[in-house]
Amino acid sequence: MIALLVAWTLSAPGWTQSMGANPCGDNNANHLAAWQHLLADLQSNAALSELQKVTAINDFFNRVCWISDTVHWAREDYWATPVEMLSSNGGDCEDFSIGKYFSLKAAGIPQTKLRITYTITPNSAQGHMVLFYYPLPGADPFVLDNIDKRLLRASNRADLTPVYSFNDTSLRLESAAESTRIYGNVTDLTLWTAVTERMAKDFPPAVNGAF
Repeated sequence: MIALLVAWTLSAPGWTQSMGANPCGDNNANHLAAWQHLLADLQSNAALSELQKVTAINDFFNRVCWISDTVHWAREDYWATPVEMLSSNGGDCEDFSIGKYFSLKAAGIPQTKLRITYTITPNSAQGHMVLFYYPLPGADPFVLDNIDKRLLRASNRADLTPVYSFNDTSLRLESAAESTRIYGNVTDLTLWTAVTERMAKDFPPAVNGAF
């Protein structure tokens, strides 16, 4: 299935978006081949723990270049699919989090253990997206971050204050006063809806089911 994924993405015309200059270099389809091999290894090796899979995916995506949306996509805000990110050799924090999320799902980790999380820095209006991995329900999650590349527990990331989080099925507030409160529907996030629609359009059913 993973081999089919890469063969399809290299030939499918639908995913390509208008791009600006890429300071990290030309588009690099080799990232897709490396992604193929990594996902195949994670799927086939039953001895690997979930945390080992999380570490491998986090390290892989964190090697990709960071580029702002205004430079990369010539847009104020654009959430890329993993294929768009890897094929164009760059992305911003949302793209890193989305790529890790879909890859971990493909590697067999339930989406209920994964939440893409919007955070802010205390005493600052600066926003930043990361991926939380919960080994157990209610556990102190691990933070998958493209800036601080260490795989740390959220309790050790005083620099991040979670605001809201989402996965395939729910959108919730993460503030202390509204902890885990369901807040609307994940389909209310129009950029997320657009990403999932492009995934459904660009992949054949056999591949899209892996995500």
